[in-house]
Amino acid sequence: MSSIEDDLTIIKEYFSRTQNESQKICARLGIVGKFFYIPIDERIRILDELLQPHSNKKSLT
Repeated sequence: MSSIEDDLTIIKEYFSRTQNESQKICARLGIVGKFFYIPIDERIRILDELLQPHSNKKSLT
């Protein structure tokens, strides 16, 4: 596995472990917490997009 894949795996595991704690904190913060909380699936999707090679991304020009 490449270093990037290893890092992504570690980050995904971290997100999975911290998801419940994040939801508890957001519940205490009310609407502010809901605004700042990003679900784990969305976090992983964002990470996957960021780790894609630049050539696979759509050109803005």
